Amino acid sequence: MEILKPVEQQSQPASSLESKPCLWWVRYDVRTHDNAVLQAAAQRSSAVLPVYIFNTSLMGDASSRTLKLPLMSPRRAQFFIEAVEVLRSQMKKLFGLDVVVRFGSPAEELAIIASETNIKQVFVGKETNVNEIKEEEAVREKGLVLHTIWNSTLLHIEDLPLNPVTEYPPSFSQFRKAVEGDGVWKVRPLIEIPEKIQKVVYPEEKLGAMPDVKTLTGQDCKDKDQRAVINFVGGEISGQQRVKEYFWEKNCLYKYKQTRNDMTGDNYSTKFSAWLAQGSLSPRYIYYEIKEYERKRVKNISTYWLVYELLWRDYFWFLPMAHGDLMFALNGPRNFEKPWRWDANDFEKWSQGNTGYPIIDANMRELVATGYMSNRGRQITASFLTKDLGLDWRWGAEFFDLHLIDSNPALNYGNWTYSAGVGTDAREDRYFNIIKQGRAYDAGGFHSKKWLPFLKNVPRTLIHTPWLLTVDQRKEYGVPLDYGQQETLCPRELGKYIPSGVAIDGEPIAQNDGKQASTEQPQPAGSKPGVSKPGTSKPKRPHRPIKGRGRGGRGRGGRGKGRGNPAS
Repeated sequence: MEILKPVEQQSQPASSLESKPCLWWVRYDVRTHDNAVLQAAAQRSSAVLPVYIFNTSLMGDASSRTLKLPLMSPRRAQFFIEAVEVLRSQMKKLFGLDVVVRFGSPAEELAIIASETNIKQVFVGKETNVNEIKEEEAVREKGLVLHTIWNSTLLHIEDLPLNPVTEYPPSFSQFRKAVEGDGVWKVRPLIEIPEKIQKVVYPEEKLGAMPDVKTLTGQDCKDKDQRAVINFVGGEISGQQRVKEYFWEKNCLYKYKQTRNDMTGDNYSTKFSAWLAQGSLSPRYIYYEIKEYERKRVKNISTYWLVYELLWRDYFWFLPMAHGDLMFALNGPRNFEKPWRWDANDFEKWSQGNTGYPIIDANMRELVATGYMSNRGRQITASFLTKDLGLDWRWGAEFFDLHLIDSNPALNYGNWTYSAGVGTDAREDRYFNIIKQGRAYDAGGFHSKKWLPFLKNVPRTLIHTPWLLTVDQRKEYGVPLDYGQQETLCPRELGKYIPSGVAIDGEPIAQNDGKQASTEQPQPAGSKPGVSKPGTSKPKRPHRPIKGRGRGGRGRGGRGKGRGNPAS
């Protein structure tokens, strides 16, 4: 296992660097605001040449570890192209600087540019993921002096009250308590955009043209789906505009905690995660906008909760420093063995949204079509894959990594190991009853009907249990005869792979329209669902109960897939 070292110290005394130009290797900090790397490059060198490299180890023919899936979808590639185009425009407008663009190996391309310009030093944002660390070492092996600058988290690594390599807390609550300490958050001030940066003279014909999506992924990018929650456009201008819109123009932060688990609409959650993942938004920028909102409008549980989500993001960001490659291992950081399955047919039904369970199918179709899925959808679909289908959690992680435009290895794999019960916070391992979740968080079936239009005429009382529809009802409502039938459900029995000690529905279920969600399980058409009779205190036993071994406890709400992505 490769363990990462704490943040690197300055490679050379500052005085020896002041008269030398540098390359700014733009990686996951595609912005001009609150950018510690840009500040360091401007202050510690005589001139700066920004370089963005579309990394062939993440695109093109590169593939995932287990399923050998591509590593980047056309939609995410388009989002990155848009961000780099904005950065090029911003750097030209603010400083008169050109951004060199390349497509290849970072070490190889940086070495070529360094040779052409006789530049020996490179500034880059420090990453924690194993592959990015290997890239940094490859650059040093080319004889370049590499300065890594901490730049991607809300809390600076030097301000943590613990060593994330040797003292990484096994649970988020321990991390939060350590960080909160006496209640004063140690968040550094925003970094001002430099007033002036000297330009490195570089031939215009060598600046490089922006690649298209097909060059990066081998596929064309389809037109954006009109059903998408918002129109995601890459770059810091769009990211900052989204913050302005959500906080100030529509005042959505006021009720963020109450709406964040919804699935339909543009403003039930922030959707900041995509811009955070590519570094077009700084988490500190969001934090100080929250503080300004609290000062000018209101300070409440919702404003606290969004900061809480940013802290979750930090927690997972530090995860690779402690566990390295174990985040990608089947048994996860805990080295915990589970009896996983490897059924390609079941995985295909899950990934393509053809399981017969509307809440799963709608979310998976939304992911593939738009590159986005809500926080609640991520929790439910991850629980379904690992607890109902019992499939290798890495398959789910790799599929999400391919399609999510907000994917980041530390956050994506941190969340999946957490959901699978092989990662941090093992005591929070839990199972989500998808029928109950669907009726709680998509009570009217609006999200399910949006992505499964053949269900548009199905009454809300049946929308999450299509196997209860009779043949006549299917014909009346326009539901395909083969969708959601008892014999075609995947799986036919829910909760079969719940391990011992898992909390079943381990969080309070929302009360929608004054009705408590039912816990009934799939039943043959014509049978009576297992719901409680009026006036009784206990519900009947479901027709096909979840086979949980150990009751578990009721956990606190809101944790699971999507944590660390305050937008999701």
